[in-house]
Amino acid sequence: MCGATGHIVPDLQRHRIRALAIHPIDVRSYNLSQCHGLSGLGEIYLEAGRVLGDDKFHRNAEEILRVLLHLGKENDDGAMTWLVEDPHAPTADLMAGCSGVVHFLLRCSLPEERIGLPLLLDSTYGSRFLDGPRGNEKQ
Repeated sequence: MCGATGHIVPDLQRHRIRALAIHPIDVRSYNLSQCHGLSGLGEIYLEAGRVLGDDKFHRNAEEILRVLLHLGKENDDGAMTWLVEDPHAPTADLMAGCSGVVHFLLRCSLPEERIGLPLLLDSTYGSRFLDGPRGNEKQ
């Protein structure tokens, strides 16, 4: 998957970009979840933009951000909630509730921070795997 220098093999990168281009820029879905909804797709776009260095994926994530902010409901105390999978009540679940949406919003609001994808035990594993070893790691 990675070349000897730790860079993504160009042919594999081309296939990844093609797979990510399946969805239109203005993708819409009734499902907002991390598991298989818009916030999860937004996370994938953020990571693809970072790893592949393609701003198109950051723009796709920004479009999903706009949709999610528009669909959020502000409570009387100023807190936001989303109807993620259950159309009648918000839940706090990470993969199928508001926490997943909030995780995506966090990554959007702190783009320079190394915030990993949800449920990875070592949130930098994906980065290390795709970017190659860092100076303080054994090769």
